[in-house]
Amino acid sequence: MRTIHITDALSNSCLLASELGNRLLELLQKELKDCEAIELDFAGYKYLSKEFLKESLGILCSINGWETKTFEEKIHVINMDDDDREELEVVLNDVQMNMKLKD
Repeated sequence: MRTIHITDALSNSCLLASELGNRLLELLQKELKDCEAIELDFAGYKYLSKEFLKESLGILCSINGWETKTFEEKIHVINMDDDDREELEVVLNDVQMNMKLKD
């Protein structure tokens, strides 16, 4: 499993902008071509927005048609505080709802 240190990969500890989310999405798509699973290490981040999560991890699930369980098998999130982890769960639930509505 490959580890991506978010703050190093994006050269930013404030993960607020959707543009940073897009950059992470591109990086994840590239890395997933070469490995089965990725560990996302959020150590050192200061701020995190729902927009960042939607533009990166939410879209990753959506374009791959992943259920939450598949996401958790492929993407191992570490060093994210509990409030932000709850926000990630909201984003993933929103993606699941949208995918079900499209079916």
